[in-house]
Amino acid sequence: MATLEEGRISIALRTGKPTGLGDLGIPPGEETRIMKGQGHEFVQTLAGGGVGRMFQNIRVIAVWAPLGDAPVVKLFVILEVFGDNTLSQGPECGLTLRLYAGAQHLMDLPTTSLFLPYPNCWYDNRFAFDLPVDVFEALDHVALIVGADTVVVL
Repeated sequence: MATLEEGRISIALRTGKPTGLGDLGIPPGEETRIMKGQGHEFVQTLAGGGVGRMFQNIRVIAVWAPLGDAPVVKLFVILEVFGDNTLSQGPECGLTLRLYAGAQHLMDLPTTSLFLPYPNCWYDNRFAFDLPVDVFEALDHVALIVGADTVVVL
């Protein structure tokens, strides 16, 4: 058995257009506000060196949309993960999202598990979270933190 070290990447968010988001069910409209950020790839390493998991095509999308009497605010994270030649033992490692306004920590979102049932294959992962309106207003970057994990190297 081996250990994957904690990995993290910071994704800056900028005002974006609501194009290319139809598959997320985002309500169209002039009042809808979008912030987008992207990370190309990062590697989660094995303790002692070597590649354990790879993450690529990381997209973070924050949406403020007027629905009914109050706005609905969501944060979407879309990424691809590759298990390389490792297989998780026990509970899957978790993905935690830490939200920031500059250096100020706004909040952490609940840790969620990655969908990675087999090694040596790329898997699409999508996550959606509700956000408070005041967090959306201040948010400028998100840290994606992938927890340490015990794995078998095949």
